[in-house]
Amino acid sequence: MTGLTETERKLLHSHKLSLSDIYDAEGLSGDLAKKYAKASEKPVLLSTPPCKNCGNRIKTRSWHCIECNRAALGFQKIRGGHVYVAASPKFKLIKIGKSEDILRRMEHLNREEYGGASDWRVLASCASKDTGRIERFLHKSLEDFSVEGSYQKGGRKQQCYELYRCNFSDALKKLKTVSGKKEILHIKHEAVGKVFEFKL
Repeated sequence: MTGLTETERKLLHSHKLSLSDIYDAEGLSGDLAKKYAKASEKPVLLSTPPCKNCGNRIKTRSWHCIECNRAALGFQKIRGGHVYVAASPKFKLIKIGKSEDILRRMEHLNREEYGGASDWRVLASCASKDTGRIERFLHKSLEDFSVEGSYQKGGRKQQCYELYRCNFSDALKKLKTVSGKKEILHIKHEAVGKVFEFKL
């Protein structure tokens, strides 16, 4: 991803967004950029040319500048959904994300070989109307375990900002803490989670 300016970073922060919320659409046509950003469930995309009014390159999926048209982003933000913890046993990776349709998201992750892995499996999730806040907390609380990764989308390399080299139990504990929910979906048996204690 082309480096963000300090102004663009502050703009992201003001919208309570992080780097993991951006789809890098540099070099793509408007239609392709919108299509790929939506399929990736990213609320905003980075693309040139910059806005003529303010010079910002971050846009909504509808191609509106998030600085000049600040309300536009609110219309497309995910209203509820699930925050999930997924794992790749082959690469010993944990991924934190949010989605309205987790199974479809897992299909996308595996098809795109997100982070180089094609064996992603959702282990736990919680339903919430505040997925953005929960996801941001999880990313912040696990940042010491963060690892870099990439994947191909539309023939172009995309950076991954949601990968962690930690045990499932660590991510699950954080998810339970921030969500305030004792009932976490998709864990069918305790033994399932033990497979993903990677002994790092």
